[in-house]
Amino acid sequence: MNNSIIGAGMNNCERKDEDKPFISTGWRQEYDKLCGFISENKQIEISGKSIKIPPSDKAAFWELFDAVRLSFLSGNFQPFLEQANTLKCDYQNAVTDLKKRLDVDLSQTSGKGGFLSDTENASIKTMFDPLFGLITGSISIETFEKKAYHELNAFFEAAIQSGFEQYVVLSLMHLLNANSLKASRKNETAYKQILGIQLSKNPDNKDFGKPTPVPELFQTNKIVYERPQADPLLTPDFIFYSKILKADVAVRFGYRESIFDAWTVSADREWLPVNSMNSLSSSTIFLYADSNPLNIALVADAKRICRPDLILECRGLNEWWKENELRQIKQNHETLKPNLGTYIISRFSLPEAAYNALAANAAPEDQEQGIHILSIDSDPSGLNPVIDALTQLTGVGNNYQANNSKPSNPFENCLKTIQNSVSKFFKSTFKVNH
Repeated sequence: MNNSIIGAGMNNCERKDEDKPFISTGWRQEYDKLCGFISENKQIEISGKSIKIPPSDKAAFWELFDAVRLSFLSGNFQPFLEQANTLKCDYQNAVTDLKKRLDVDLSQTSGKGGFLSDTENASIKTMFDPLFGLITGSISIETFEKKAYHELNAFFEAAIQSGFEQYVVLSLMHLLNANSLKASRKNETAYKQILGIQLSKNPDNKDFGKPTPVPELFQTNKIVYERPQADPLLTPDFIFYSKILKADVAVRFGYRESIFDAWTVSADREWLPVNSMNSLSSSTIFLYADSNPLNIALVADAKRICRPDLILECRGLNEWWKENELRQIKQNHETLKPNLGTYIISRFSLPEAAYNALAANAAPEDQEQGIHILSIDSDPSGLNPVIDALTQLTGVGNNYQANNSKPSNPFENCLKTIQNSVSKFFKSTFKVNH
């Protein structure tokens, strides 16, 4: 290796004793081994922001590179790793249970960056750039520690949160006895307009932004959570048929503004103006249940949003209630007015103060359709109150009846309709003759 290579980069490899560790010094021992390997192999070239590694040295180099990242991870994030491993186990159990009922492809639902299938490798990806910068000398050891810690912490918080959301939804699907899946077909024309492909060819394209049809539904066996950053229309992530409810259930992870208006929306659903929406949480899960899947094929367009039947607010991190989350949840609930209320699904038990904060200002008549808190750990049966709430719904659209109400008699309804028609006829005739 050319001595000029090392330049500023090897200054970082030559660790000084007075360097204070950010949290743990264990990773620095692995870093010393990596620096020693670079020094011993003269063919490795480091210059500026690039590293050239001969093919014969690549395997050993990347093994040492990963060892540094894994050491930093295990030395500083053990509590997060323990939480992640428990969540991974819970998620895999939920997958196993669901697959007993439904032939489903979950290959694209393994969490953020594969977090729920290979936690360590998914996590250390966030440290690639900081460690690369340390080797090339563009950042110091102290800067590396701060950046690596910050990015890992942010990654774990986001990955545990999204992984917990997926675990909850898959568990609900199992409890609701899901037996088929539908998804929305992508509107290629609308996506091309959003991406600017047509606009770049014709900036005055008058078709851009015109009302667009609600995407068709098609049968699938795959669940995909990842969505593009811009949607022509906001559609469910997927729809499944529940044998328990004898209805379809639409699931949407998070709200994002739509670009287009829909040609038509279901008259059997209640629609709220989007301009009345406050800032909605990206972690809010919308649930809709309907005997006609076409009624729940659209969540929102540019002007309106379908009133949810039920909102799930999943929280997978401990002490989440200290970060103004309760205020956000109450705001979401008051804005969207879900028919069956909002259910907070917390992985950890909440203190009494959190319950009191949610109960404050709740009118007695609103409590039945209010905000409910469920603390669940690894037992999905803790979600049964959500199932019980959904089983209250019968009928189409927002025409709901409680299951324990007296069922209507079709013959009796028909007879009443005929009687009313005859009565109206005679009254009208009488008025004319008189």
